[in-house]
Amino acid sequence: MTSQPVVNRSLSSQGRWWPAVIAAAAGALPGVEQTDVRITGRRAHPLTRVRLTLTAQAAPGTVLDARCEGPLRTARRCTGSSRVPTEVRP
Repeated sequence: MTSQPVVNRSLSSQGRWWPAVIAAAAGALPGVEQTDVRITGRRAHPLTRVRLTLTAQAAPGTVLDARCEGPLRTARRCTGSSRVPTEVRP
């Protein structure tokens, strides 16, 4: 099954692509069946909310570690931010 990102349409035009980028990267991780990414909060203090649907064979700990090392590290690097507050729900 292909991951289908859900984009939060309430973001400013400058930030609308971030949820799709994070969802695509997270959806490409082994063991992830589907992703839903929303960015909430104020522009200066955003919160990234990620909901993952895992495959039956997925190891949740491994998927969460990979998510932190891949998609969120990329987001931090691209924005120049030292942290990207994130809530993840399997």
